[in-house]
Amino acid sequence: MSGGIMSGVPVAALALLLAISAGLVAVLYRALRRARDAQRVAEAKLEIVEFVAEVGTWDFAADTRRIDLSPQAFSIFGRPPAKGAMDVEEAVAYYHADDHDMVRAAFNRSLTEGDDFEYHARIVDESGRLRYVLARGAARFRGGEISGVFGSIIEMPRAMPPDASVSAA
Repeated sequence: MSGGIMSGVPVAALALLLAISAGLVAVLYRALRRARDAQRVAEAKLEIVEFVAEVGTWDFAADTRRIDLSPQAFSIFGRPPAKGAMDVEEAVAYYHADDHDMVRAAFNRSLTEGDDFEYHARIVDESGRLRYVLARGAARFRGGEISGVFGSIIEMPRAMPPDASVSAA
């Protein structure tokens, strides 16, 4: 048995097939490059909006058990970006001791039950400054299973109301 799958196919046909394949690869490459460029622009716009609105975002991935923070979230937590992502207990430790249970319970309900949450709480940043924040979160799903929790955090200009507590959003 001599020759391979293309034996007996005219050279001109093979050349045409190769040219078409190369053209498709070039088109796909350009489309991928445009998509990546669009993603970079969208991420830059989001960062600008977060900065102007003074809203931070965060994302907890169940597989890594780490919370990634946006630049504005780093600022609200008073955490140097060089420290990078943190685990849940590190995040809870930034909150005022009286708020630990509430924050942990809201996060755990979202992670285990898929509940959205919203709460007013206090953060004590690394310089010792007390900050009042509003945080919101929601479960993220993949294949019908909870794969993480993401949310936003905003520093409130005034002290939180005395009856502020966790609630389902």
